[in-house]
Amino acid sequence: TCSELRSFACPCDGCCAVEPPPPPMAPVAPDLTPRMPGGHLTQVVRVAKPLSVGSVLAISLVSVGTAFCLAALLAFIVLRRMKLKPRGLMRFTDETEMIAVSDSASPNGAVVGRSRSRSRSRANSNNMAESLSGLKARSRAASYSDTDGRGKLHSVTTAWRSALERPVDESSNGATSTTTAVLPAELQVEKMLEALGVQLNLADEAFGPMMQPVVKNEESNIKKVHAAWCAHGRQPTLRQLLEAERESGIHKAGGVLADPSAAMALLWARRMLAFQGAFFERARIADASGALSGAAKEAYNAHLEPFHSWLLKNAFRMGLNGLPYRDDFFRRLAPSVKDDAERAKVVVHEMGECAEVLREVVSLMRNMFIDLDLEDLRKA
Repeated sequence: TCSELRSFACPCDGCCAVEPPPPPMAPVAPDLTPRMPGGHLTQVVRVAKPLSVGSVLAISLVSVGTAFCLAALLAFIVLRRMKLKPRGLMRFTDETEMIAVSDSASPNGAVVGRSRSRSRSRANSNNMAESLSGLKARSRAASYSDTDGRGKLHSVTTAWRSALERPVDESSNGATSTTTAVLPAELQVEKMLEALGVQLNLADEAFGPMMQPVVKNEESNIKKVHAAWCAHGRQPTLRQLLEAERESGIHKAGGVLADPSAAMALLWARRMLAFQGAFFERARIADASGALSGAAKEAYNAHLEPFHSWLLKNAFRMGLNGLPYRDDFFRRLAPSVKDDAERAKVVVHEMGECAEVLREVVSLMRNMFIDLDLEDLRKA
């Protein structure tokens, strides 16, 4: 107190003017309620743990289902874009549709009729079916014979050489002299279809299961060409067939082709021939024990990739990744040749011959399409 401080001769510090501190609070009794070990946080974690596991499982199932649906949708779109149909449904629908289109348009583009009578369409379909069956039988009969030390590519080369006919122009000068000149090569439609069938049989066995969509697409192209050939009076040469189809008025100027049509089918068949010829050239010099996917991708980038959409690019490249190794591929092309060195020698030689004749066929078809204004550069 102040009096006590005075007794010690200390100055007053004014403590009386300061509010005294509050009295101490009474002690609180401890909470003796029993609780789970770990407190509230542990309880929340224990409740949320099964919920989080179930959520992750549900999200995983939804993600897998979504991925599966997207893959199925992508495959469906690719097949639709490649004009593929199930084998059981390929009952010459392209052929009957093509007949209706070719008969419905006049040279000036006016529509003169949308359909034929049902009986006549059925009769035409039956005739085309018989003709196509005969074509397939001849293609199988002419397909690769690997006897006498030859591989399967030999029959492909032979079939294309047979389709490339070089007409002879014989002009008489008076009664005494006759001059003979070899005209430019012409593709005979019937033999060309047989050659396409022979090459298709080879691709079906040699390129592996990953290329089956491409094989089915080429089979559809052959059917379209055969249907147009029948619809336009079975013209003997390819130029005559394309001219007859162009005069029917189904194509537009500037190389805008109708689909289905012989020109559109042959355009893609020609690009596929160019791809295979370039692939054979690269496969000849590939590593003996290496994969052929690299050579195939180089050929694809040169001849098919510029005309493929994003979907077709991915689908085709996926198929190229499944190509067999060079040794296995050579074995498929010449199974009767047992010695590896001899087999490689035979196949490399036949690849060179086949690539050479395919270059001639592709060049002839490309020039023909450009001359007739049928070179369609749109992407599929």
